[in-house]
Amino acid sequence: LKEFLISKFKNNKIIEKKTDYYPMLKKSKLIIHTFFSTTFFQSMSANIPTILILPYSYNIFNNETDRIMKRLKKVNIFFTDYKSAAKFINSNWNNIDSWWNNKKTQTEKNIFTKNYSKENSGLIGDIQKLIDNIKNEKNS
Repeated sequence: LKEFLISKFKNNKIIEKKTDYYPMLKKSKLIIHTFFSTTFFQSMSANIPTILILPYSYNIFNNETDRIMKRLKKVNIFFTDYKSAAKFINSNWNNIDSWWNNKKTQTEKNIFTKNYSKENSGLIGDIQKLIDNIKNEKNS
């Protein structure tokens, strides 16, 4: 897949390491995800123009998530097929920021991130507390 993508899209980069992700995000015009994964949540939380394409059955979502995904679909953040995603990207490429910063798009993105993403600047401290609590439980 890597060789194919490089041969077809000469100006795009394939990210190899975790450490490359955030600097690459900030330089990108649009992030396209094909997995409902951490990187999708991260680019949404970073407020970088982001699209998710899941061409397979996505009935893996519970009712609440399905409702939110349908809302993302209405504002062109979520697609269930590559052709409609490609059509959207091609027709909006020169106006990606206008689409992304549109009030409706931002509202739906914010609803998604409020429900599924949590920024935690004290994450390291929280992990240390969790480790300490587990140690204390073992010693009691």
